[in-house]
Amino acid sequence: MKKTLLLFCLIISFIFLASYLLELDIVSILQNEYKQDTPNEIVVINNKSIDTESLKNDVFFVFDKSCKKYGPFSLDEALAEVNKGFDSYCLNPNLNIKLIEIHKRKESNTNSLKTLTSNFAYSIPGIEGDENSGIRIDFAIFQLPEPLRSIVRDEVEVINGCHPYGETLFGRCVYGVFDPVGYDADGNYGNEWANSIWISERGINSGKLYDILLHEAAHAYSYLKLQHCMLDTGDSFRDIAHKKFGNEEFLADAFVYFFGGNWTNYYVVENLSIEDTNWIRDMITYCDWYIENKELLEKTLGR
Repeated sequence: MKKTLLLFCLIISFIFLASYLLELDIVSILQNEYKQDTPNEIVVINNKSIDTESLKNDVFFVFDKSCKKYGPFSLDEALAEVNKGFDSYCLNPNLNIKLIEIHKRKESNTNSLKTLTSNFAYSIPGIEGDENSGIRIDFAIFQLPEPLRSIVRDEVEVINGCHPYGETLFGRCVYGVFDPVGYDADGNYGNEWANSIWISERGINSGKLYDILLHEAAHAYSYLKLQHCMLDTGDSFRDIAHKKFGNEEFLADAFVYFFGGNWTNYYVVENLSIEDTNWIRDMITYCDWYIENKELLEKTLGR
């Protein structure tokens, strides 16, 4: 018994002497040997098991049944949207096919956007399209998110045509134009189509109508709202947004990404970052509050 105990002590002493000479941390080695790794959380999305830890810093999009894209979201936000019934990928492999049934139009006692612009349009150069083009534009307007839809319906004219000055500048009918001052083909402004959005037949037939309208509506929002949304520094949010994204065209494309559009022409990124997404969301919230209270104050003061 004493020999066994002595042998055990010699072995232990030898181990610690060897660890000292070789600079080994025996305690840590033993702890790591028996340490149980905490398993990463696994979730199942669309019948696929996903390790959430590896996706914490990624951005995600979700899709509805018609393949309209929403996002970007963080992982937790995307999982919450999937739980509401959205899909993590487009279930329709052909994004160019839109299964939309348009019923026969009925006359209404209230003026639609089309009836508001139809008589006005006869005196404008560059008018294109027919009733079918008008229906497609009306439908795209209906799909716009707030606050852009209210801007387009209530504060600007939408014209199906080839903008005269745009054609002069580029030698072709551009897809879309927001014209705040009414430019003619010679670059003179002050014409009756001031404060208008133009969508050409070329733009409609491009297959990108919604994204084009979204981009031009963002210009209108920038000009009519952000320009008058001020900070205590005296800067407008339009100026601040230009500095953040680069210029007005980049800002309008950033709105396209923010509202889930699929096509841009100027500001091309794979995804709008979560930081930029939150920045635009906060800007819209602040400016809605600012303009509402500014208008209330002006009404109270009788201006």
